[in-house]
Amino acid sequence: MRKKLFPVSFSALLVLLLILNGCSQKNDTSFNQQIYNSIPESEGFQEIFHIEVINSGFLVFYRMDNELKVGIIDEELNWITKSGSASLNPEEGLSVVFSNRQEEALYFSYGVINNPDVVEVISSSERNEEKAKIIKTNEGVRLWFVFYEKPTESILPDIIGVSEEGQHLVNSNE
Repeated sequence: MRKKLFPVSFSALLVLLLILNGCSQKNDTSFNQQIYNSIPESEGFQEIFHIEVINSGFLVFYRMDNELKVGIIDEELNWITKSGSASLNPEEGLSVVFSNRQEEALYFSYGVINNPDVVEVISSSERNEEKAKIIKTNEGVRLWFVFYEKPTESILPDIIGVSEEGQHLVNSNE
């Protein structure tokens, strides 16, 4: 009897997981549509690359022409503002934008990596060293971002693109 129960239980569990997975994809689509609807038409965005959850809402990384832009949307999905733009095809292999949003107490850097040898991005200053989060989009764009607890100072941190061997390939302040 135990042999018959296992295949039935396993099958029931598999069906349940497939149903739940289908429901979560529908919810994601609805949420993504709400984010799309929150971005003003005046922004002229072509596609959203990534949505990052933050304390006060969401950072939306999106493409407009040949640039990566970041928009800030609050918890109720209201557009707050945008924050600079980075080249999608930086000549140096790594684009860098610093953003100090005092109103939202949101301090971060972001950009695009197009040097295939860069596998890690580090933000380094006298105060500390932070490892950036790297996202590879479905379109193959590699974007990176790092958050800071305090505003970036008048002397900006070095943003360093690092190879698999640990070699510094790109430095934003050189």
